[in-house]
Amino acid sequence: MRRTSQELFTSTAAALREALVRAHGGNPENTNVVFLAVVQRNDTTKLVEIARGPSDTLKREPFAVSPSPSPIPGVAPCALKTRRVVYWAGEATSVQATTDSILAWSSSGQVVGQYNRPSNGPGWLQVDPTNSCVYLELPREGKAASPDDDRRELLCVPVGMSSALPTVQAVGVICASSNERETWLHQDWGRVALLNASLWLASAQWALSGAERIKQWENVRTGRPEGLD
Repeated sequence: MRRTSQELFTSTAAALREALVRAHGGNPENTNVVFLAVVQRNDTTKLVEIARGPSDTLKREPFAVSPSPSPIPGVAPCALKTRRVVYWAGEATSVQATTDSILAWSSSGQVVGQYNRPSNGPGWLQVDPTNSCVYLELPREGKAASPDDDRRELLCVPVGMSSALPTVQAVGVICASSNERETWLHQDWGRVALLNASLWLASAQWALSGAERIKQWENVRTGRPEGLD
């Protein structure tokens, strides 16, 4: 029986999470994997969650990718717009978020950019002369809520493009997060695992699944039954 695109993404997110947990050896409950599809909507680029490991039934609001070049709010949008592997370390809970560092690598593993930490206020990553990135804590309550996991680190890679292919458009972003006390996602093998997954899934139906999720969210927001156009 042929699987749908959504089933493929869901099962792959779960498998990738299991592989990361097995390799790291930490508490499975502290590791999460999220697939975000790029969708063009009303002249706006949006990222919408299409799969999560472990899976849940929550519908999270799509969020726009800022058209301004700098600063880019969010690790996933940063990876998307700069074509880099982007890593954040700090502590994010339902109460607050603090940033210790933000790092970036090229697809070949070369460190790029520089993290700047002011004496007060949030720090930022200067990826190149025209692009900088900051960590963005999405709201967890209210109309624009985006329920998320507590985390101490987050790693995101673009899908379907790299810094070596500047004319190729991304189709999505794969992110992994961990809430372990000892950080590990910044290690070489963690980055390679997500990069390999992004290559394997580059030809999957990201845009189709993203459009379906956008429609589901709009139905939820307007109170219409799911499945209606």
